[in-house]
Amino acid sequence: DAPVVEISRIIEGEDSIKVLGFAHDNDSWNHVIYVEVRIDDGSWNIAIGTEQWFYMLDASVLSNGNHTIYVRAYDGYEYSKIATAKFRMRNAKVPEVCIATFFDVIYDTTEIYGYAKNVEWVEVRVDEGEWMRVNVTNSEWKIIIEPNDIGEGWHTLYVRGYNDGVYGDTITMDFYVGNGKKVINNWLITLLPIIISAVLALLFIHKICRSFHSPAKTYKYRKSSIKSGWCGSKKPR
Repeated sequence: DAPVVEISRIIEGEDSIKVLGFAHDNDSWNHVIYVEVRIDDGSWNIAIGTEQWFYMLDASVLSNGNHTIYVRAYDGYEYSKIATAKFRMRNAKVPEVCIATFFDVIYDTTEIYGYAKNVEWVEVRVDEGEWMRVNVTNSEWKIIIEPNDIGEGWHTLYVRGYNDGVYGDTITMDFYVGNGKKVINNWLITLLPIIISAVLALLFIHKICRSFHSPAKTYKYRKSSIKSGWCGSKKPR
């Protein structure tokens, strides 16, 4: 009879993955010579041990996502049926994103940006809309929110990162889109102190200018103080 092999356990570590199992041959006169292990479409590699065997995987060479382990045993005459097991790889390159700007209320076209690491790209969506891919430049991503496109009321922005087949955690930001007419009111509220200050400054300058251009005080002289073309040393009384 052909040998029998099984996978008993998969231990996932930070830098490596250990696969353990058992193998035996039902023929009393025969025994398992070796056990081979393969990951996905890779090549077969011999495991350590036979009846109790294990195999170490280098996690750094595996991409994030789902993988399949294939194992077979050989007794010198024939191979066993292949045993399989699946595992999901999530190494230190799990994508991460954050939102750097927060707005409670949006009235006009608004830019929202954030940062990301370990990503190929960032995806965003508003409410139940479609996910849209956003490029990342120098670890920064950004989008433009157009209030007219989504309408007045409460909305939610969703952001997630993607890397090598794996999506990171989705983060959210709630915001309210106000009536566009309030933009004018906001501008007036912002500019009103400036306008008042400017008017007061103009009034103050006007007052100073009038003081410089006021008519000179007229002094009366006695006739006896006047000499031919010259006022002499006489001073006005």
